[in-house]
Formats: sequence, C-alpha cells, structure tokens
Amino acid sequence: MGKKKWLLAISIVFYFGMALLALFAEKIHTASLPRVRIGYLEQRVFTVGESQSFFSALPRELCETELYYLSEEEKNGEIRYIARALDEVVLGEEEEGYCPVIKGMSSLWPLITEGAEELTEGQEVFVENEEDLKSWY
Repeated sequence: MGKKKWLLAISIVFYFGMALLALFAEKIHTASLPRVRIGYLEQRVFTVGESQSFFSALPRELCETELYYLSEEEKNGEIRYIARALDEVVLGEEEEGYCPVIKGMSSLWPLITEGAEELTEGQEVFVENEEDLKSWY
C-alpha cells in the first residue's frame, strides 16, 4: 500500500506542476523574448549634387549597424512581432547626423532602433514601446 500512496503523491505533484506551466506558459514565453524598441524614419532634406531632395533619414548611430524592421504575423491564432532583416538598404552620404535612405526601406515600416544587436532574421521579439506602433494595414 505504501507504493500506491507514493505513486499517487508523485502523480498529483506532476499534474499540479503541468497545470501551473499551462497557466503561465504565455508569461514564460513573453519573458524569454528579446526586448526591442521601435521608431520610424523621419523625412529630411538632403543635398544631392546642386539640388535638395526629401529622403527618409536614418540616424547616424544606425547607419553602420544591421537593420531590422518589425513585421506583424499571425502564429497560433495570435499576432506576434517578428524581426525582419533589411539586407539591401542603400544609404547616401551622412549630413547633420543622418544618412538618407536611397533604397530598400520605407519610412512607414517600424524600424527596430534598440535591442537589435542580438537579433536574427525571423526571430520573435517583445516590443517595449508597443504604443508607438502605427497601423500600416
């Protein structure tokens, strides 16, 4: 009879632990995601040759880093934020702390401005300043 009580106790502890994990699975998942902040490119006037033109402006500190934008994707019936790499961005000459974006990115895309150092293409992220997201759909 002692063996049956022992087995029953282990089973109860196991199922209680599984219930707790199921209850807190979303919080555990969210806590494990990389934290990022997003921003949008502003439009600025840049000198091109002898004329001036409006371009999206990338801040100096982001001009030499790997760039990611935020993509909203549905997974398991929920909207998730995914980091997508910007591989073919063409930048112009820096002026007054900004580089003009010649090609490869829209000013409407939410750019990951903080926390991109450890990201990889397609990685899910947690957006700390989610209230700054503009709806582009």
